Amino acid sequence: MPALPPPPPYAAQVSEAPRTLDEQISALTATIAEMQRQTTTRLSGIEKRLGEQMEKMQAQETKMEGLVGETKSVAEVARWCAVMALHILVALGVMAFLNGV
Repeated sequence: MPALPPPPPYAAQVSEAPRTLDEQISALTATIAEMQRQTTTRLSGIEKRLGEQMEKMQAQETKMEGLVGETKSVAEVARWCAVMALHILVALGVMAFLNGV
């Protein structure tokens, strides 16, 4: 009896494929579970990066609030200095007038 030729390559794939509906459902369930795991992992990474960005933005906001506060303080000091300089100039003018200069 002559030897049979080897089966075609796709025959092995067919024999390895799920044969019953239960096996197909199990394979689909496993695939969906893996997709869900990957999606959850990606979303967790995105959530972490968003949290880090929010922290950076809050730190920048705090820094800006501090700079605004400092700017207001400097503006108040500059205004006070301008008022004092005006008072000094007026006083010098009055003194010069009184001394007849």
